[in-house]
Amino acid sequence: RLRARELGGRQVVVRRYERICFDRAYVPGPPRAEFVAPGHPLLDAVADLVREQWGRALEEGAVLVDPLSRFSGPVLLAGFRHAVHDGRRDRRGDPLVISERIEFVWLHPDGSAAAAGPAPHLDLRPADAHALECLRPLLDEPWLGQELEPRARAFAIRELVPRHLEEVRARRLAEIAKVEREVKARLTAEINYWYHRANELKLQESAGRDTRLSSDNARERARRLEERLERRLAELARERQISALPPQLCAVALVVPEALLAGEGDPSADALARRRVEEAAMAAVMEAERACGFEPEDVSRLNLGWDVESRGPNGTLRLVEVKGRRAGADTVTLTANELLAALNAPDRWILALVEVDEDGTAREPRYVRGFPFREPMPGEAAVVLKLSELLARAGVQA
Repeated sequence: RLRARELGGRQVVVRRYERICFDRAYVPGPPRAEFVAPGHPLLDAVADLVREQWGRALEEGAVLVDPLSRFSGPVLLAGFRHAVHDGRRDRRGDPLVISERIEFVWLHPDGSAAAAGPAPHLDLRPADAHALECLRPLLDEPWLGQELEPRARAFAIRELVPRHLEEVRARRLAEIAKVEREVKARLTAEINYWYHRANELKLQESAGRDTRLSSDNARERARRLEERLERRLAELARERQISALPPQLCAVALVVPEALLAGEGDPSADALARRRVEEAAMAAVMEAERACGFEPEDVSRLNLGWDVESRGPNGTLRLVEVKGRRAGADTVTLTANELLAALNAPDRWILALVEVDEDGTAREPRYVRGFPFREPMPGEAAVVLKLSELLARAGVQA
């Protein structure tokens, strides 16, 4: 409760909650439940205390395993807390944060960096004791001793922070403009009314009539409303002063492909073959989307939980996850990140299945809508599904 007050939120943490829930569907009672989600003072205070007590463990790092072996060798995953604030101040006098997120960056041994998406750790699993013993020599590789944090931070500042800032700025400026119009319209009407009322009362007073409200009081109300309008417009001007704070390193992990850990041949060769299948599948889906009048955009590098954002002629947006499989394959693997995306946007998220022949020719994409995906279990990095069952539910794009 003390930490919640220190954070300066408008709500407080009460001493006792009769019932809480983490899904809006369970809010109705009796007794009515308190919906706990990001932004609720109880969750924010607990999260802040956990970060304070255990955040150092994240900075010291961990070793994680990629079950899908998307890289040919070990890579470093760095997470940065990044906040956007405006010109206002919180109770402690600090810049008022209006948006905060964690941005992740992949760092490769050759020095290159890439965006890792909003939650890449959900697709990874912890390395067990045996794996850690096998991977111990990797911890002494020269590239891990280089200045990795400044390189990752520079990439985040150059590529990720501006995108976050522009997203927040576009949304907030539109909201502020709407609020400003409403405030001006309402208060200006009130001000005009009270000045007009003051003039009427002044005429009645000049005629010797008794009035329940004096013209001076009416004019004073109008002046107070003018001051209120001026203060509100000044506050809105401060809200328009949107800028970004420097990103702060909050987590780091060495990520090792499962194939390398298991010694299954040459991981780089397998990754190259898989990439060719994925590229053929992506090209087939992009072509199919355009043929139906959609405008697809490849966002696969952002690791959002879908690969293509396709906008229709009427402005609707659908999120297409592309899965390319060699002809004759039996299964399809969905990562935890993809499953959560499917559950969070069931009306827009679509699974596109593309079988690719040995010569690299992609067959016609098949689209799966409304499949009853389940939420991944704790610690479950991926779920393997039968390709035949998915294809039985699939259809061509409409």
